[in-house]
Order: sequence, then structure tokens, then C-alpha cells
Amino acid sequence: MSGLSLPDEPPPPEQSPEEVQSENEVESERRNSSSDDDICMEIDYSDISEDLRCPICLGVIRKTKIVMECLHRFCGECIEKSIRLCKNECPVCREHYPGGCTLGDDRHYDHLISIIHPDIEQYEEESFRREIKELERKKRARETAAGFARRRRTIRNACEDQKSNDNDKNGGKD
Repeated sequence: MSGLSLPDEPPPPEQSPEEVQSENEVESERRNSSSDDDICMEIDYSDISEDLRCPICLGVIRKTKIVMECLHRFCGECIEKSIRLCKNECPVCREHYPGGCTLGDDRHYDHLISIIHPDIEQYEEESFRREIKELERKKRARETAAGFARRRRTIRNACEDQKSNDNDKNGGKD
């Protein structure tokens, strides 16, 4: 290949032995300080909130039970009651298990939920309050819209009455 040449790359900066040792110490300390028990990660709660809710009661799952046949998770009390009432049918996938569902405890999931929601009662109370406020806001919006519609009808009726009165006064010569 004639005429083509690659640009010369500058050599990497020289590091003193002290700088190399300092970088190695920092890396070693970082590796030693993070054990499996101390792993931290950021998660967006909206990504997992649906997975933490019981499909039956819609609250945060408590005393997690898992249907071993289909692997759906529920609150222990919710699924036990549902299986009795729905005759061995999973409430999520509606799969019927003629021999009966096998339920298992999922203590790891309970532990995960306790980490995310250390105080489930307080979290659910706050969620309930937010839902009530949202419902009240929607109700006020509907009432406001209904009030505007009533006023429009009243004004329209008044205008039509006025027109008919004017027509009557003019003798229908309009």
C-alpha cells in the first residue's frame, strides 16, 4: 500500500512505581471491601413494583407461597383461600390442577420484600392515601366537567327560549 501511513500514536505516559503501587492498592481494597453480603445496586422501584404485588389482594406479598406447578407467587392467606374457593385453579393462569396445587414457602422472596419494604404496613398506608387522593381528584374533575355541561345546557336552553320568545313577539316573521 503505497502512500498510506498510520499516524504515530504518542507513547503511554510513564508511571512511577509509586503510582502503579497506589493504583494496585486501591483496586485491591475495592475488591476486598465488596463481599457478597455488601453488594449494593440501584433499582427503579417502578420496574419491580408489579412483581411484589399479590395478584389476588393487590397488596405487597406477605408470607409468600408459590404454586409449584406454575411458579406464580401470592400471599399465603390469599392463595390458600383462593384454591379452596376456585377448586384447585391458579388465579393467574387459570390452570386447573385436578390432584390439587402444591404450595411451597418462598422465604427468599419474603427476605427480598423485607429489604425493599422494611415497614410494609407504613408503605401500604401511604399507598392507600395516595390512591384515595387520586380518586378524590378524579371525582372533583368529573364533578367540574358535569357542572360545566349543566351550565352549557342551561345557557343553550335559555338562548333557545329567548329565540322562541323573540319569534313569538315578531309574530313568527323571522
